[in-house]
Amino acid sequence: MSQSKDRRVRYAALDLIGLLLRQGLVNPNECIPFLFALQGDVENAAIRSLALQLLMKEGERRPDALRQRICVGAKQAYDFQRRIYSQKDAASALITVRRGRVQGTECIFGSVFRNCISKSQKQRRGLFKNLLSFFETAEVNVETPFAKNVLKISGGGQANGSDLSLLSFTSQILAYLPYAAASDPLFIIHHIGSIVTIQGTQIVDAFAALLRPAGLASNDEYDEANVTEDALEKVARSKFPSRTQEASALSKIDQLKFLHLCRRGAAIVLLLRLKAHLRRSYNLSEFRCLEYDPNAKDRIAEKGISKVDNSPPFDASVPADLIHSSDSFIHWDTMIREYAEFRQLMRKENSFDIPMGDVSDEQRIFEEVVD
Repeated sequence: MSQSKDRRVRYAALDLIGLLLRQGLVNPNECIPFLFALQGDVENAAIRSLALQLLMKEGERRPDALRQRICVGAKQAYDFQRRIYSQKDAASALITVRRGRVQGTECIFGSVFRNCISKSQKQRRGLFKNLLSFFETAEVNVETPFAKNVLKISGGGQANGSDLSLLSFTSQILAYLPYAAASDPLFIIHHIGSIVTIQGTQIVDAFAALLRPAGLASNDEYDEANVTEDALEKVARSKFPSRTQEASALSKIDQLKFLHLCRRGAAIVLLLRLKAHLRRSYNLSEFRCLEYDPNAKDRIAEKGISKVDNSPPFDASVPADLIHSSDSFIHWDTMIREYAEFRQLMRKENSFDIPMGDVSDEQRIFEEVVD
């Protein structure tokens, strides 16, 4: 009933849940995800406020349970929005808040994070790792008949089981949480780097292997796959990339596999955009991000941090054509542009990955003084 489309029913059910929790007549672990879900009720402040009060009480009693259930809660909040606000193009993890005369944007879980999680580094890091785990997907061999059949049945709408719309929603949460210390965005950036290094490199190599027979990648499989801009990246800048001579060669490849790889690449694109957003928003140099060690005690990184004024908004968009393409109809213009953005961001990411020994002592001292 707390998921009812009638807001009056939702509020009454939530009020009843609060009463049952106070009397110990319902399992809190079962309630917490639904309370998180109601943080996604972006058009009803009274419901969000009451659900927040109940979450804060449970956070005081069972902080670990709250952290452990927040990933399930994020998924519930996403499902809630897609069901209740189905007329909207995409779920949003953001609300507009006003503090005095200043109006800004905040994550729907911002208050929960600030009041229940931000005081404990262990709780914060557990939350970040759990949310980033949505992006960690195992390599799937789409050559097998079983895998191809699964992709066809699902309409190909998922990237290795990860819904791209949900990943967009999750990336918004991570972009707009009210971070308590510099170590928070640094920790997220560090883990994004680990995911991208493994999965992103796999996808680059898989694209090259797929496109090589069509003459769209180097003939030597031992060549580095993403050193310079390739033919498909160049035509991606045209109005209709799919109508170019280079794109005609795509008819020679496994098109369903190309679609699958584009979706996996889109998940990495979201992570790389998130990394760039956090760096800009909190004024974190590439040197500082590379130097950060989550296992080391860093007093500077644990100091408070504030967001840069007027920082650009985070782009969590995923092309609808990418989500809705299927094996029977692929939006090739969108696929080619997604492929190009993925390769460009991966190339930029790799160009930043310089050894620490290449940074002079003077530069290191300067960075420490600025920090």
